[in-house]
Amino acid sequence: MKAEQSKELTVLRVNMFGGFSMKYGDIPIAFGRAYRSRYIQLFQILLLNQANGIAKDVLLENLYGMREGSNQNNSLNNLIFRLRKHLLGLGFPESDDIVIKNGRCWFVSEDPVRLDVLEFKRILEQASHATGEEKKWCLLQAVELYQGELLPQISTEMWVMAESMQLKRLFEDAIRELEGSLKQERRLRQLFQLYAKAARIYPFENWQEKEIECLMLMNQSQEAYQLYKNTVKMYID
Repeated sequence: MKAEQSKELTVLRVNMFGGFSMKYGDIPIAFGRAYRSRYIQLFQILLLNQANGIAKDVLLENLYGMREGSNQNNSLNNLIFRLRKHLLGLGFPESDDIVIKNGRCWFVSEDPVRLDVLEFKRILEQASHATGEEKKWCLLQAVELYQGELLPQISTEMWVMAESMQLKRLFEDAIRELEGSLKQERRLRQLFQLYAKAARIYPFENWQEKEIECLMLMNQSQEAYQLYKNTVKMYID
């Protein structure tokens, strides 16, 4: 942001789970009518690949598919120009840039960028090398970060679908890894909340069965029966 802002407000925080939102410190960034534009998709792809960049040919395929007869390089250059202009209008530093080098494309920022998707993956990677309470803590933190499907407003884009399916599998695997230890420790209310979150995000993937099982283990048969009736009604509707 502008140089006069205090340092603690310069972290760019980006959320893509369940929607797309950004903040510099406590200052929300609104994209307005540009929200669904292709140059914003370019920005989203670059943010998801901020560590190693993304190959230019992969980027073009994500943005334009396998279209023939179109000058995709010119189209990409135009998108980059529009994105640079838009980011400057939002108050991004002039030093922030989209760089193409050695066939790869990056978003380069002078400010630290915190993206929920990358944090989710980082914590799960940490969990894969941990054991015991540390592993459980990591898995719980990852599940907490997952607030919904990736970029649901553009969920039909092929690149979003591919990434979303991978993230969904990681989310479900994390819950299943937690099941055994939480049951053994009789932390059933916490386990129920995990199942309820999964059922809320993916209501037609039978997470309600897990919720009902959990309620029965907690001797809450009336609540289990009510959930069963609600689930049947949802499927009928």
